[in-house]
Amino acid sequence: MNKFSAKFFDGLHIQAKIVLVEVTTQGLMIFIKDESGETQVLWPKESLQLMERLHQQKPAKIGCKTMLGARLVVENTTAYEAIFPLIPPKNIKLSHVHHPWRIVWMLMAACVLLLFMPLWHFPMVSLWIANIIPYSWEEDIWENEVKQRFVGTTECVSVDGRKALDKIVRKLEKGANTKHNFDVRVIDSPDFVNAESTPGFHIFVYSGLLKMDSPDAVAGVIAHEMGHSLKHHVIASFINEMGIRTFYNAVFGISNQNIAFDFLNLKFSRDFETQADKIAIDLVKKANISPKGFRESMEFLAKQSGEFEGLEAYLVDHPTHQERINLIKENENIKNSEPSLTASEWQSLKHICDKTRPMQFQATDQ
Repeated sequence: MNKFSAKFFDGLHIQAKIVLVEVTTQGLMIFIKDESGETQVLWPKESLQLMERLHQQKPAKIGCKTMLGARLVVENTTAYEAIFPLIPPKNIKLSHVHHPWRIVWMLMAACVLLLFMPLWHFPMVSLWIANIIPYSWEEDIWENEVKQRFVGTTECVSVDGRKALDKIVRKLEKGANTKHNFDVRVIDSPDFVNAESTPGFHIFVYSGLLKMDSPDAVAGVIAHEMGHSLKHHVIASFINEMGIRTFYNAVFGISNQNIAFDFLNLKFSRDFETQADKIAIDLVKKANISPKGFRESMEFLAKQSGEFEGLEAYLVDHPTHQERINLIKENENIKNSEPSLTASEWQSLKHICDKTRPMQFQATDQ
């Protein structure tokens, strides 16, 4: 089969197009029809990537290094068998098609182990498992389970803004004692004041966070998310949840145990937040940035979200802002600190969303 139909995602739009694909000696020629006519796009065979194999009821997904984010979804077995010989073996490895089963077996083994542990020991065992998982597995989880959530979201990319952000990140990385670089991006979401870390040292800052009063406040929040990554908290939380849900399904035969899970995971999450705060304080100090900025970020967030009092303060999965502010105050003394950015650099960072684009990611080499 030299020609076949397939679904085509261009990496810029959510909607797929039905295209005609021709298998040639040079690679894949894709014929894309729209209102303006027909466009031909060649995917050179040396740039082809196998993102997912054709397996049972799941179609194959083919990518191309020269067109990041784009995908061909191939459901026809004959077409898949015609394409497969064109794909360089190294690009099959880069596409992680061999790795997910290692992750599945590892997570299944973790769940079995957790199943036979007393319920209250799940968090301790989950964290132990998370800390022995190789970084390459974290990156596999990012590639196969998490990354697609961010592809196509609006990323802020003004040149001077990116330079300012990178300056903060590089300063904080010096004290992180890791060989892995952090990938920190800003998402255009002015009404959302937050940041989050994901497996594989990826951190996403929502642009609402740039409303804070100083770059040191932003640096403190980024350092906090770095703390979560350095201690593998996201992976540990995932394993912990899988273990608890497996326990309830196996022992009690129920699958809707959200209330119980929230209570069992409560101290787990609060401990992680406190640990990440302590790491953030250490990172900003090592970067000669005053922790007062981090405290200001907590004060800013407290004003944005309000605080809990009395019993409610113990029924949230984060320490209260006041608890976190007190922790920072106790450890904010530093000699010879300097601002994380100059005044002009801070203005550039605040205007990083003056230029935007759909979120894109480079293929991960392993």
